[in-house]
Amino acid sequence: MVALLFLFTRVLEIPEETTIIRLVKTLVWIGMIHAMLSAFKVLIFDQAVSGSWQERVPDLLLDLIRFFLVACITAVILSTVWKIDLGALLTAFGVGSLVIGLALQDTLKKSLFGYFIII
Repeated sequence: MVALLFLFTRVLEIPEETTIIRLVKTLVWIGMIHAMLSAFKVLIFDQAVSGSWQERVPDLLLDLIRFFLVACITAVILSTVWKIDLGALLTAFGVGSLVIGLALQDTLKKSLFGYFIII
């Protein structure tokens, strides 16, 4: 992919603003993200010694960290490669989360209260 990007930008001199260059850049970023996260998991967690902290880390935590990193890097790709303003999108997510949180407040309170009564 990097060679394809080099071919398009340097040899064929296709402008950086074209869709094909942006797609290739996005694929390069995705490949780098996948390689880094896979290498991190292999180096840190796949060769864990029995009883070590690496073995005790739950898979759900690793998946959540991976999701958070992919979401952050996706935001970087959208803002740098595709020149998309993420301010409005983040505002919409914030307002939506607030509305959902307020709507579920009573339901969650009653559910937790019932759970604590059972305990």
